[in-house]
Amino acid sequence: MKKAKHKYSLGDIVTIEWMAGGKYTGEITELTYMGERINSPNYNLPQYLVSVKNPKGSRAEYTHYPVSDERIISVNGKTTDLLSEKLNKKRGTSVKTPDLKSKPTSKKRNKKSELDEAIENQKDFIRGTIKKDSI
Repeated sequence: MKKAKHKYSLGDIVTIEWMAGGKYTGEITELTYMGERINSPNYNLPQYLVSVKNPKGSRAEYTHYPVSDERIISVNGKTTDLLSEKLNKKRGTSVKTPDLKSKPTSKKRNKKSELDEAIENQKDFIRGTIKKDSI
C-alpha cells in the first residue's frame, strides 16, 4: 500500500479544533499514520502530533494532541526553532517514525516454563490422562 502524503510538515504552526470544541495553536512535532501505535497502520490516513504550550503554572510544559487533517483549521506559518527536535531529545527518541514493514521476529521458547508445565498438568488432569511423574 502506498503511503498518502502529509499536507503539513514538521515545524508548521497550526490551529486545531479539538473534540471538546476548544481551539488551540501549536507546532506539528510528529508525522505518523493512523494505527501505527497498535501496529496496524493505515497509510491512507496521515496523522499529526500537535504540541501546544501550556500556560505557566501547569504541571506539564506541553499538551500533545494527535489529530488528522480534518481537525486542522489553519496554518499560521513555520517555526525556525523546531520544537520536535527539543522534545525528542528529552524523550530520547529520533524524529523518524518507525518502519513497520519489517515485523519483529518472535523468539521461540525451547524450554517450558514452570507455569506452562503446570498448565499442561491441569489440562491432563481434566482430560483424565494423569502422568505418574506429575503426581
